[in-house]
This record gives sequence, structure tokens and C-alpha cells, in this order.
Amino acid sequence: MAKPVGFSAFLKLLELADTPRKAELRKKLAGGGGFQYWRPLQIVASKAISPSANIEALKKEIETLCSGHQQKYNKNAFEAFCKWIEGKSIELIEPLPTIEAAFGNSGLIVRFKPDVSFKIDGIFYSMNLWATTKPPLTINTLSVGLFFLAAAYKTQGHTDRQHLILDTVSNKLFREADILSSAIYLLKDKVDAFKKDWDALNLPPPKPSDTPKPDHPTLTK
Repeated sequence: MAKPVGFSAFLKLLELADTPRKAELRKKLAGGGGFQYWRPLQIVASKAISPSANIEALKKEIETLCSGHQQKYNKNAFEAFCKWIEGKSIELIEPLPTIEAAFGNSGLIVRFKPDVSFKIDGIFYSMNLWATTKPPLTINTLSVGLFFLAAAYKTQGHTDRQHLILDTVSNKLFREADILSSAIYLLKDKVDAFKKDWDALNLPPPKPSDTPKPDHPTLTK
């Protein structure tokens, strides 16, 4: 049984062209989760929005968690995140639970776990951080990814959040309000492409228990 892929891996798959996407899909599904390259960033980002956060100490914490190029890129991404939160009145809130959702009938299961959850001006937000330099994300990929994520959480009754993706590479914030009106059609095209890849790789279908309940039309059609 193939393992679910994380949200960052899912965004990368969405962005890749047909041939490299199939190769990456094979690698991701065979790897059982793979190396958590961005785990140091995720650990310190959730601490950085605390009112008592010591940003310099958190940068040092990254250094204790990794080394080499991993340390360099995690610190760069954290620097971009810190610039975004600078000067904002942010209040910590309860994080959303980790959930899994079937990407239509493509065979792919995506695991969602937003990196940080907070409140600004009375509005609740959950944010995912994109930090990978290759590939750069287009608005089509951001639209499909955030549309799918938001629908998955709302399907499971979590309706109090606005969802965000902070691209720390390009220093751009992508919000639900930025999702293209064509996102549902783009999503369907990607489901069809992933289903074709899944069949070509002769992968087994996901078990029924892996499909989130209750179902949502945008997730299954």
C-alpha cells in the first residue's frame, strides 16, 4: 500500500511536467515518507509567533537540528518567515489536526498538517510554508493546492480558518482570495493526469479506509 505524501511533496508533483512527475511520484510513493528536509524550519516557525519568541535563539536552534546545505536553506526560509511576521500583532491559536484526503480517484492520498496557526485582527489562519527552490510554484499550482487543502479541512468540519501558503523563496503570500476561479477545472485536470500516472506505474488502489469521510464533490470527482 502506497504511503500518503505530504503537502509540500504534493505541490511539487503538481508543478512538475509529465515525465519528471511520474518519476517523482514513483520515488515518493516507494520512499515511505522520505527525509524530512524542512523539519527544522517547521519546528522553529511554530515557536517564532509566540509573543516571547527569541528569534536569534531560534536561528541557533536550527543550527543544532541540521548542518550543511540543509542548515543553510532552512535558515534562509526561516529568515523569510520572520520578515513576514515582523511588526504583526499575532496571537497563537490551536493548530489544526493532521488529516489525509484522497486526491479524487487518482490513487494519491495527501497528508495535510499546516505549519503554523495564528490569529490576526480576530481572523483565524493556518499557514503552510513552501521553501523548496526547485521547482518554483506557479499560480496554477498554488491555486489547486490551496483549493484542495481548504476543501479537505472544510469537508471534515474545520470551517473557522483562512488558509495561506507563504512562498519563502519568492517572499510571496498566497491566500484563499488569490485562488483562480478556474481552480476546480485545473484540479480535475491534475486528478486525471495523476490517475494516468498511477495506472502506468501499476500501483494498487488505495484502501477504502484511506478515503476521508464525509466525502466532498470537489475531492472525489
